[in-house]
Amino acid sequence: MKSAKKLSTPFSPSIGYFNIENINNLSHLPPHESTPLTETAALGLLETWHTSSPPKLPPNFSNFSVIETQATKPLGKGRPSGGLAFLINNSLIKISSIPHQSKNTIAVVCTCLHSALVLCYFPPTNIGQEAMQQDLAIIEHIIEQHPNASSIIGGDFNARVGNLGATDEDMQLYCPAYRNASDKTINKRGEELLDFMTQHDLILANGRFQGDEEGKFTFHSQQGKAPLISFSLTQP
Repeated sequence: MKSAKKLSTPFSPSIGYFNIENINNLSHLPPHESTPLTETAALGLLETWHTSSPPKLPPNFSNFSVIETQATKPLGKGRPSGGLAFLINNSLIKISSIPHQSKNTIAVVCTCLHSALVLCYFPPTNIGQEAMQQDLAIIEHIIEQHPNASSIIGGDFNARVGNLGATDEDMQLYCPAYRNASDKTINKRGEELLDFMTQHDLILANGRFQGDEEGKFTFHSQQGKAPLISFSLTQP
């Protein structure tokens, strides 16, 4: 499993993003890992690999409703791929609309938080690249349709941005101007993601806030490679 990311402010509940690598793993987390997740207002799960709806949640998530898209079943042998599940804590927030729900992206609008929450997964393939370009255009439309809402976007983009993503000096009231990153590589997807962030005043949270000051790796391959490919983006 890949590490969870949480975004929060002193004035709002936290939003979590977790590449779970099989939604059944949610039932096997130790208490020190599962308890903070049950306290989130919304929890976005990626690579759930589930192929039946709705996915079964552990008892300690009984107050969560699920907005989901199933994983893709393989033609032959092998596990399913993808799958998204946005878990909404009904005791903390209410969803007013679901402007987009697809294989790669789920977007919800929460008026009580004055936020548009987006969960994304774009696999490291040409199809994933095309999906990212298409869905970023959809996310752009959602942002434009909700100008009074802050946008919080999280997920696995399979993009690499190095330690780029510095903000203007006038943004230092909200966050540090510069961010750290253990992964120094930049790829084409990363450049596209940074361009999108700049256009819409989004801040890259990784490597910038308490709990991830170093910009830790978000993926470890069997070959030992450990890029930073999962991100949380937010507006101040």
